[in-house]
Parts: sequence; structure tokens; C-alpha cells
Amino acid sequence: MGCAGSKEASSCLLQDLQSEIETHRDVYASLNGTGRKLLSSLASQDDAVMLQRRLDEMNQRWHHLKAKSMAIR
Repeated sequence: MGCAGSKEASSCLLQDLQSEIETHRDVYASLNGTGRKLLSSLASQDDAVMLQRRLDEMNQRWHHLKAKSMAIR
């Protein structure tokens, strides 16, 4: 049973996409956690604000990606 038909091919692509997202979940969680810990140790307020902004952007993109992948289902 392969991905020969159009519907089957779409299903296979969706499964591949979901798998790819799942493989990055731990990296995302680790990066987010490390960033949060780093925030409390930064001496420079400017650096902390910049890091917070970057973390917020990363989180927003991650949630947007997950929402889009769920909508495809």
C-alpha cells in the first residue's frame, strides 16, 4: 500500500508534514526554555527586551505553523 493515488499522496504528504513538525517539537521546547532561563540572567535590559521579542516571535510562528497544519487535516 503506497501513495500512488492523488488522495493517498495527499495523505502521505500530510503525514510527512506532521512528522516533520513533531521532530522539531523538542528543539522548539528546549530553545524556548533556555531562552526563558537566559532572560532572568541578562544584565542588560536592552538585551532582555530584544530576547523577549525574539522568543515571542518564535512562539507566534510555532503556534501559527501548528494551527495551519491542523487546518490542513
